[in-house]
Amino acid sequence: MSRLRMKAASRAEWIDFEVELGSDGTFTCHDGALPVPGRIVNIEEGGGWLDIDGRIVAFQAIREGTRVHVWAGGRTWSIETAERGPAAKPQGTGGNEVVAPMPGTVIKVCTENGAIVEERQLMFVLESMKMELSLTAPRAGVVEGMVHRAGDLVDMGTVLARIAPEEGS
Repeated sequence: MSRLRMKAASRAEWIDFEVELGSDGTFTCHDGALPVPGRIVNIEEGGGWLDIDGRIVAFQAIREGTRVHVWAGGRTWSIETAERGPAAKPQGTGGNEVVAPMPGTVIKVCTENGAIVEERQLMFVLESMKMELSLTAPRAGVVEGMVHRAGDLVDMGTVLARIAPEEGS
C-alpha cells in the first residue's frame, strides 16, 4: 500500500490517504472514511480514464518534481508521496519553472522578463472553471522565458516562466 498526500487546488490543507494498487489495474483509496474502489480504464500520454466507484472519469496529469498535478471533473489536485516530506511549495510551481497546473486563461501577469523576483512572489493569476489560482515564483532569481500575456489560453503543464539564479548567487 502506498501512502500519498493530496490537496485540491482550492484548499490549503493536505489530506493524507493510502492507495492499494492491484496488479490488474484496480485500486482502492483509503482516507479514514469508507474505502473508494477504482479501476484504470485507459491511460494515454498525459491522461486517461478511471472508473471510480462505477463512474467513468477522464483525467489529465503532469509530473512536476515529486508532485503529480491531476485535473479531472473540473477540479485540480496535487498529489505526492507522503515519504517525500512536507508539500509547502506554492501551487503550480516547481524547480525553476512556473507551470500551469490546469488548463485556463492567464488573467494577470505580475512581472516581466529580466525582473528579479523573490521566492513565492506572485507572478501570474490563472482562471479556470471560474476559479482563480495564484502562481508564485518557486525560488528567488531572474525571470526568463515569459511569452504569455493576460488573456492567453494555456494548457495544463504549460511553462509560463523560468527563474534563473541571479548573477553572483
